[in-house]
Amino acid sequence: MPIVIVPFLIFFTCCVVQFWYYRRIRQVLVDNHPDFWLELSRKAWFVDNAVMRFAFSRKARSFDDPLLMARIREIKILGVTTIVAWLSFAGLMISGLGGWPVDP
Repeated sequence: MPIVIVPFLIFFTCCVVQFWYYRRIRQVLVDNHPDFWLELSRKAWFVDNAVMRFAFSRKARSFDDPLLMARIREIKILGVTTIVAWLSFAGLMISGLGGWPVDP
């Protein structure tokens, strides 16, 4: 099995898991800040995009909600992991080192 599969699988997993993480942010907004959630969801064409913009904006800090900030910190860590996995995948593919087999 080529080693390039490992960062690709990490990247793919992060892409799938992000929906669950954004759902957790939505749940906190619905439970703790229903007025803001209603305003945010009414303006948005796509709710996940609106939640993503909100999570990476400075407005989230103004709510002074530790649970919300913990959820946002989790999605930021997932984002960094996704980028590192993608860069590793691309680097292995470009350099030609991706074909090395993984030792059992």
